Amino acid sequence: MPKLIILVNLLILTALFPVMGQLVEISYYQSKSLKAVQLSSELGNFAILDDKKQSVAIQQIKDGSGLIYWYRRVATEVCVTGECRPIDVGIYWDCTGDFFGLTVFKEPLTKTDHSNFNDFDYTKLMAILADDWSILREYDLNDLTDEKQEASVDAVSGATKREIAEGAVEDAVYTTHTLWHLIHVGEKEQLSDLTARQLANERLLKILLKADKGKYQPFILEMFGLGKIKQSPEIEQLVLDAVGPDVSRIIQSVGIKAIAKLNMQAHDLQNQFALAYGSRNEADKMAILTAMQPIPVLSTQFYDTLASDLTTSNPWMAVKLLPILKDYKPHSQKVLEVVRSLSASEISSLKKAVENFINK
Repeated sequence: MPKLIILVNLLILTALFPVMGQLVEISYYQSKSLKAVQLSSELGNFAILDDKKQSVAIQQIKDGSGLIYWYRRVATEVCVTGECRPIDVGIYWDCTGDFFGLTVFKEPLTKTDHSNFNDFDYTKLMAILADDWSILREYDLNDLTDEKQEASVDAVSGATKREIAEGAVEDAVYTTHTLWHLIHVGEKEQLSDLTARQLANERLLKILLKADKGKYQPFILEMFGLGKIKQSPEIEQLVLDAVGPDVSRIIQSVGIKAIAKLNMQAHDLQNQFALAYGSRNEADKMAILTAMQPIPVLSTQFYDTLASDLTTSNPWMAVKLLPILKDYKPHSQKVLEVVRSLSASEISSLKKAVENFINK
């Protein structure tokens, strides 16, 4: 057999290897995050728009616990000159739309002198790709050369702008820029929307709630607050926990915003909410009251909890409380006495709230 044919066959065999009866493509690089999980078969094919508003295919996959991830295989050029080597990569996002990992296929990533990325380069690349607010966000591919030096730019890379040099892998600005934009420009929002639609599946919602609470609970609360997830007993409990004691400020912040979408007509839910509200300090209570929508029929427990905060000494809280309390019947004597005292206030917003309360 001719030596050339033997060499070609060897190259083919080293590019693919059998796993459980299937040929699996060998990768030249895989980020540590991907090595730490077992991602299984795809759950479905979807599409999002890239930064050129073109529809591109993505796949939904899952790990051993059932958490979903999003995957896109991309083969593309990385520079405007056409002299850079193309890249062939697999991009992974977690279900929130955050960058999760990268696989490099066919050949290693290279620099402007065609030298391969080393371990340090890949480590720096992963840190850059994980940064939602990289300086690369501010630049298009055509912006990566200094216009004043355009006439004397190097035939391969051009003179990269000084202000972005530290925001990219050394001598690989085009590759870094291309990958960052494939991952971040509009993808996060679209992928989080796709995930929110999947959370109509109660099983998936429960899996997410049991996973990394610091990451996934704020995401679920945000999606509910944006009206992208329907209310359910699990969501109600999540909001209650978020406005109660002993939670992080991040979860509390998105939890309070989510209150605006919470239907609290059920008295059982109101009574639980009264306990959560009562555990907060004055500043947090003001934020909760600001987010709350009027409730047609207050439970007695919730009314009493709110009424205890209605005083003449805090007119700004009274402005928030009166619209929520006004439809309850019959009012307590204490509430009526405080309202009479507040009616003498010269604060315009409070006077209006009192008038609306009296003339309900």
